[in-house]
Amino acid sequence: MDDQPTRRRIRWDRDAVDGGLTSIQILLIWVTAEGNYAQWVATMMDGEERENVCLEIQAFLRIQGHIEREPRDINRKLQLLRRSYMCAHEFVMYATGAHRSQEPIILGGFHIIHLAHHKYENLQDIAVHPSGYARRVCPYWDLLSPVLGPSEFQFVEVIEDGQPPTEDGQSDNESTNTT
Repeated sequence: MDDQPTRRRIRWDRDAVDGGLTSIQILLIWVTAEGNYAQWVATMMDGEERENVCLEIQAFLRIQGHIEREPRDINRKLQLLRRSYMCAHEFVMYATGAHRSQEPIILGGFHIIHLAHHKYENLQDIAVHPSGYARRVCPYWDLLSPVLGPSEFQFVEVIEDGQPPTEDGQSDNESTNTT
């Protein structure tokens, strides 16, 4: 048997001290502050830099809410937030057929309910319910989208021949002759 006491898990949305902010609220404040998410995501997953960022967040939690969280738990929560955002984003892109979309109807208060007994061929056969599927998958969608969206899903121009494109998108030495 292990002699170490078992850590009691406290939910991130139920740990406010004396009516203050919860861990998740404070973490969201940190993540949405300019440059912080980019700082976290730029570090190696298990590297010293990532731990240093999580130690910074740990200090922020202590100062803002007198809340204790371990750096590994902070990192895991950030990974879970990122994953839930990415799942919601992929659903929105699939459901709207859009490569990049700002305000699809899926966000505006509709989500798809799968009825186990009902087989459907297209979106007209799917029941729609007002609650926002993207927000259900990622409860913090509205806060995270402006921060994670631009950094996670940036447009990348594909350059075939390794030459940087000129202003008109053509290479200086590329022939325009089609024959």
